[in-house]
Amino acid sequence: MIAMQPLPYDCHTHTTFSDGHNSPEENVRAAQACGLRCVALTDHVLPETPRQELADRVTAIQKVAQTSNIAVLPGAEGAILDTEGSVSVTGQDAQMVKLVLAGIGARTRSVGQDPPASMRRYADNILAALQNAASNPAVDIIAHPFGLGRLPAVITPGQFATGSLRQIARSMYDSNVAFEIDNQVYGWYPQMPIDEFTDEYTRVLRVFSQEGVKFVVGSNAHSAGAVGNLRYCRHLMREAAIELSQLVDLERLAAVRQQT
Repeated sequence: MIAMQPLPYDCHTHTTFSDGHNSPEENVRAAQACGLRCVALTDHVLPETPRQELADRVTAIQKVAQTSNIAVLPGAEGAILDTEGSVSVTGQDAQMVKLVLAGIGARTRSVGQDPPASMRRYADNILAALQNAASNPAVDIIAHPFGLGRLPAVITPGQFATGSLRQIARSMYDSNVAFEIDNQVYGWYPQMPIDEFTDEYTRVLRVFSQEGVKFVVGSNAHSAGAVGNLRYCRHLMREAAIELSQLVDLERLAAVRQQT
């Protein structure tokens, strides 16, 4: 099956520039050792991150790229901050990097912060945050969508109605924003059996695939040893019948962003 073929890149890795354990050089060496064609270094950019620090990160990554025989992309992972889809990576920040991921997390107001008591309102807030973030011009990729189990109010992927998923998928398709298949997304639900989580997440992936949304694959590595570990990504792709052709060409995406 096509999903069992080697995957070409890792779009989501962290280094000592944020909460990773290894240097950019070590992550790139690990990506090369795994046989990847391309790796993105996507450290967190939060509201309090000094913007000169982001510029310095990009400069350092560019130096690493000059000595590597694989493509190395300076990126950023931002937080979705509210249900309006504001993200912690600004438009100006986005111009400095070659791809921007954004995901729901502890900093998302009315979801990770101060969630409503009503589960229906909570789900609606999540859907609004994702749909509006997909329309944010700074965002290229929604990071680990529906990885929500670490938040104060736990909701699983299977609790979202198909019609609501299709609405978000259409927004992502219209904005040309990709869905990240995160190798560690199951980790958001430590009490949930892996097979049960896989079944629920596969259903979500199929809906987005049917709506023509493009995908990316990422390890969400926080150590060099995890860079390029995409085996669960391949498993999810196989279960959801997602073809290799449905993955974004990450190097092309970076080249287009550089021209804009």
